[in-house]
Amino acid sequence: MIFKQIKAGGDRNFSYIIADEQTGEAAVIDPGGNPVNEQAILKDKNLKLKYIINTHGHYDHTGGNSILAQVTGAEIAMHESAGQGQDIGLRDEDVLKLGSLDLHIIHTPG
Repeated sequence: MIFKQIKAGGDRNFSYIIADEQTGEAAVIDPGGNPVNEQAILKDKNLKLKYIINTHGHYDHTGGNSILAQVTGAEIAMHESAGQGQDIGLRDEDVLKLGSLDLHIIHTPG
């Protein structure tokens, strides 16, 4: 498994890349407004972006969605109640398959 934390703007905003090393399938979680670093890592490691996952709808977590989706064809996944432009409406206890990895969704409203 590949797990990479990326500074996505400001002092406390991070995005993450999770990938299955065997298949090269990847997910980016909470891409910042300018996902240049995420794109560089995906290219450098020859990863195929399958999902863009957002933990919530604030711009500093969703700003890179459209860029990454347009460039990679990845699906945008966010909780179904977010009411934003997601391809996959997630619910508590859903599972996203990423190669041999299972990403278990835990809804934590607050």
